[in-house]
Amino acid sequence: MTERSGRDPPIAALSFACLLLVGTVPPAAAAVAPQADIAITNVTVSTERPAPGQLTEIRTTVRNSGNRTGAVEITDVFVRPKRGSGDRARVENIGTVAAGRSLTVPLTVTFDDPGVKDLRVNVVGRTPDGQFIRRQYPLTVVVGGDGPGLNIDAGSPSLGGETAVSVNVTNGAAERLRDVRLAVGGSNVTVENPERIAAGLDSGGERSFTYAVTFDGAPSTLEATLRYTTVEGQSRTVTERTTIGADRLSAAGERPQVELSVQDAVPGATRPVNVTVANGLDRDVRQLRVVASSPTAEFAVAERVRADLSAGEDATLRFPARVEEAGSHPVNVTLLYTDEGVRRRMTRTFDASFGAPTNPAEIDLTGAEAVATGGSVEISATAGNVGSTDAEAVVVSVGDAPEVGSADYFVGSVDASDFASFTLRTSVTGNVSSVPLQVRYVVDGVERSYTTEVPVERAAVGPPDRGGGGGGGGLPVVPIAGVVVLVVVGAIAYRTWR
Repeated sequence: MTERSGRDPPIAALSFACLLLVGTVPPAAAAVAPQADIAITNVTVSTERPAPGQLTEIRTTVRNSGNRTGAVEITDVFVRPKRGSGDRARVENIGTVAAGRSLTVPLTVTFDDPGVKDLRVNVVGRTPDGQFIRRQYPLTVVVGGDGPGLNIDAGSPSLGGETAVSVNVTNGAAERLRDVRLAVGGSNVTVENPERIAAGLDSGGERSFTYAVTFDGAPSTLEATLRYTTVEGQSRTVTERTTIGADRLSAAGERPQVELSVQDAVPGATRPVNVTVANGLDRDVRQLRVVASSPTAEFAVAERVRADLSAGEDATLRFPARVEEAGSHPVNVTLLYTDEGVRRRMTRTFDASFGAPTNPAEIDLTGAEAVATGGSVEISATAGNVGSTDAEAVVVSVGDAPEVGSADYFVGSVDASDFASFTLRTSVTGNVSSVPLQVRYVVDGVERSYTTEVPVERAAVGPPDRGGGGGGGGLPVVPIAGVVVLVVVGAIAYRTWR
């Protein structure tokens, strides 16, 4: 038997150690456990060179780049100087970001002094298993003291409503700005007349511009861009952005609403366009003014006013309008009202349907006859309405013809699927073969007309046939006086013979 050294482990001990080692290996030892992670993918600054004291927005985009299905909770986003512990801006409890999705967080800061600001944007997130993740992003902002500055004031905006937004321009430069142009736009917003122009702005001066802005969704971003020319002739641009979140935009049901409906009518007819205003507020609104306009529809009345509208009440206002062709036409409706002393405005554009009746009134002439007797002609016919609406002011006239005299017959109104017969007489010259008849009638206030030709027949009248002198088989026609004489002579002869 071979003697083992005391340093060699027994076989049983080695086997037990291997079992322990195998027992510590996870079931999927070859696979790496999925991890949740976040990354700062982009940081933007609303103003390229903000002035001291100017509100500046820093927008940070965070993405959940992990492959885990659970969302990462973003607990903090804050901005600090590179060397320092004081926060320049902070927002907490932002929300969660699902795997593969992104979230943009806006922060607003101001800088008191000009110069280069070396900053760090920090994002802190918490994974589903409770672990905290922190990411940083370097940011450099140049604060100028010698250029123009912009400030956007959105007031009290409402979702879908038109809000007065003011943009204040200040000139911090030592010289006058020339050819000043200020344009306002953004995302989820509609701006009426978005560009303003001014000849110049003196050094140290300021000027405010007001814009009518409709916020179409939440969040909405407003962007003001100032273009100007320096005294040296150089063109410069300054941009300012601000985000209006859902917390600042009132819900759509918490303000007056407008709806639109259009009544069917034949093209060219004036029809009512009905605008219904509903007050969804829990309080009354006053001094209502509704204006309707369209590039293709012609409005006879474009403005209606109302003193007030109670909470929960609605009112329908009628605007008569006409179009030349049936179909869809854009209609702009602007509502202005006063709410708790604040004048508000909202505008909606409707794709309105100006439809036409499927079977409008139509007058058809049936059984038309024209009979000429001597120097006159008698015309008779039946005017039948083959449409499903009433025809008004039906008139039948003899058309323009040199051989026929003029004549009119007022039939009047003919109800839907009804008829009316008529007869008219007029003079004729010569041997005419047909008479033109013009039919005129009104449908929904629109006059329609057409002309049809009616053949003329000759009446079978004239002197009796007097017969011929020779060759005829009939008896000659004796004048009435001769017959009487013969009768008398015969009577006398008979009496004498008797």
